[in-house]
Amino acid sequence: MASWWSDHEAVMLKVIALVCVFLAGLVGGLIPLRWSTSKRFLSIGNALAGGVFLSAGLVHMLPDAVEGLDEVSQEHLNGFPLANVIACLGFVLTLFIEKVAVDGHDAVIISAAGGGASHDHGHDDGHGHGHGHGHGEGGSH
Repeated sequence: MASWWSDHEAVMLKVIALVCVFLAGLVGGLIPLRWSTSKRFLSIGNALAGGVFLSAGLVHMLPDAVEGLDEVSQEHLNGFPLANVIACLGFVLTLFIEKVAVDGHDAVIISAAGGGASHDHGHDDGHGHGHGHGHGEGGSH
């Protein structure tokens, strides 16, 4: 079978493609720095990126996983859709970790800061986040 390109031409095309992908990634990574004041823009960008990864996982990878686990499922689990359940558990685990780690931590910070949106973690006074305890005659520290 004849080759369309020589080895040298193929290497040059790969290098050009590598440079193009690098530049596209660099530009895409620098865009949020330019418009970082717009939370709406960043939120839409995050949703778009999440949709791309979600569709890549569900449309392209899940059917291969179903096919790969079909024999195990038929023999040992009476046709139970194991790959689909594993995918759903992955989404639930990711959501759980995000809600506990991110939202739970933010709620602790907001309540400790007296309802404010920020709280400095750099204090070194030996106290935790609960700053409303008293010392002595009804005084508050």
